[in-house]
Amino acid sequence: MVNIAALGNPEIASKIGKKGTVSDITMYNYKGQEGDITFMYPHRYPDRIPPLLYSVNLAHGALISVESIDRTLGEEMVALDLRGIDQGIFHLKNYIMPEQIKPLVKGTALENYEFMNEPIEIREKLAEYSMPAISDRTLIPVDHFFPVKGVGTVVLGTVLGGKAEVHQELQVYPYERKVQVRSIQVHDRDRKEAGVGSRVGLALKGIDVDELQRGITLADPGSMVVESRFRIDPVLSPYWKGEIKEDMVIHLSSGTQFIPGRMIEDKVIETERKMAFSPGEKVLMVYLESMPRVVGITELKPLDKE
Repeated sequence: MVNIAALGNPEIASKIGKKGTVSDITMYNYKGQEGDITFMYPHRYPDRIPPLLYSVNLAHGALISVESIDRTLGEEMVALDLRGIDQGIFHLKNYIMPEQIKPLVKGTALENYEFMNEPIEIREKLAEYSMPAISDRTLIPVDHFFPVKGVGTVVLGTVLGGKAEVHQELQVYPYERKVQVRSIQVHDRDRKEAGVGSRVGLALKGIDVDELQRGITLADPGSMVVESRFRIDPVLSPYWKGEIKEDMVIHLSSGTQFIPGRMIEDKVIETERKMAFSPGEKVLMVYLESMPRVVGITELKPLDKE
């Protein structure tokens, strides 16, 4: 089971998978003998940067359909490189040749991406991808949620760490709310549990849909850090020529969170609302007044814990 960030044109994703959930990200799902694949296409990007970040944060690999070599392609490459996604495929169109792409990705996480054109060949290759667990504890960023008659609150997400189990107690971060997993589905199949890489639908007991919002994460109680003031040590993209300065507004992105923060002093940021993250996790940094807007990645160290 793999999640693929489908960037550029969703044509190949739509040929391989069946169109599923649609919001600012469109899901295309494939169930086959090679394995299950979920494509995440950020269809409101590049006008809005969050859909790209959500797709990249939740991806095991990437499928980039290149129709032109432009700033949007460059920003996609920067995001994938900073996130360290080193499994991927370029699908070239409009007579663009591999020799035009290779110099652009030399020395980046994308350097070993393959060049393919046939949907079947692409599908078989993507099914080989794997993703190591971020943690041995349960970690499920949620990207969609809705009520289902006779079932209750259902959330959709990706298991990035540990596993999800029926009757498991989880915490809804960044809140202190506890919920219980009533049932699990993976690509419309009922399961008792689901491991890393699984695209899951979870029916939850203990919370209503109107209490949820984009950016929540389900995880083991007490396993995540929830704070709003951090010390950062950013690794900036070499393709961004700016610098982080005091009073600058920087957005932080982890999972499906996209939270603005203000630099209040050198390497100290205060976010507009509390952010939840795993200890040691690195989050993407975004500056909306530049291009590329994705400018770096950093570990967050809560000031109160120093």
